[in-house]
Amino acid sequence: MRKHGALAELPGSGTVCSIPILDRDEIRGVLTLEQHPGGSFDATLRRICEATMLMVAPVLYLKWRDQRWVGSKVWESVGNTARSLRQPGNDGRKVAAAAAALLALFVCFGSGQYRVAARAHLEGSVQRAAVAPFDGYVGEATIRAGDIVDQGTVLCALDTRELELELNRWQTERDKLSKQKRQALAETDAVQIRVISAEMDQVEARRAMIEYKLERTELVSPLHGVVVTGDLSQRIGSPVERGEILFEIAPLDSYRLILEVDESDIDQIVTSQSGTVVLSALPGESVQFTVVNITPVSVPRDGRNYFRVEAQIPQTAVNGLRPGMEGLGKIEIGRRKFAWLWTHDLFDWARLGLWSWLP
Repeated sequence: MRKHGALAELPGSGTVCSIPILDRDEIRGVLTLEQHPGGSFDATLRRICEATMLMVAPVLYLKWRDQRWVGSKVWESVGNTARSLRQPGNDGRKVAAAAAALLALFVCFGSGQYRVAARAHLEGSVQRAAVAPFDGYVGEATIRAGDIVDQGTVLCALDTRELELELNRWQTERDKLSKQKRQALAETDAVQIRVISAEMDQVEARRAMIEYKLERTELVSPLHGVVVTGDLSQRIGSPVERGEILFEIAPLDSYRLILEVDESDIDQIVTSQSGTVVLSALPGESVQFTVVNITPVSVPRDGRNYFRVEAQIPQTAVNGLRPGMEGLGKIEIGRRKFAWLWTHDLFDWARLGLWSWLP
């Protein structure tokens, strides 16, 4: 009213009319209208303005509420909720508020076990390879990946036909040189004897090499275990190169667990930590393990970097396990507050993003 009177007393001002803006019988503001000097607000005009404001006031109030800062909206909502809780009744809201308060206290002060989850797979503690001893062709293969073999079991055999032909060739050459040497001895030709003897030594060395290859045409298993990789049953007659890995064999009674830990969690991992792994092939069983080695080399996959962590499985838990099995492992780090457990990833991401934007 003071502002209304001050405006009306200004020199040169006309007639002033102030109409309250009402919303649910509460005054939310005031609309002030001014006529030019000499004009006036009669009863009919005032009623029209009041009726118009009754219709327009709720819309103006809603627009004003929607344009406020979000903090103001939250503060008003909290105040309204607090006022409603102090009023009689509203038992449902009071129970919900009490439950929310208890949950907040539990999250802030309660603690739980912090575990780092990682993809895991089994490898043999010792993995031996059977490689091609020389260039050749696959002649026979009955063993494939997944078969269990004993030490000395024949995994495959290379084709020996070319080696046998070459061996016959050098044996024939040796017999020919031997005949020439006897003739030179009969003629007492010392120079010819030395030349033929040198040629015979070369032929004998080549023949011995062929015999050595023939002895190694069968590839045998170096230990008792399971064939991890290798299947030559579809490659009969195909060529193999010297040094090519044809089979890999892992033992059945000794394994190591490989965990792929995300780079954001690797700082939490130290040796001697324990954990549990559940394999996809045995979803109903969990196997305990102990971290024994952390490899300082990362491997990229799916746009992220993972570190290779090696863990040891107790000897009593290897029954039913096979190399190559995959699953999910969880490494136990220690107890942390629930609030930290549920928010530390978000805060780490936010800190890294903020640091990247700062000058």
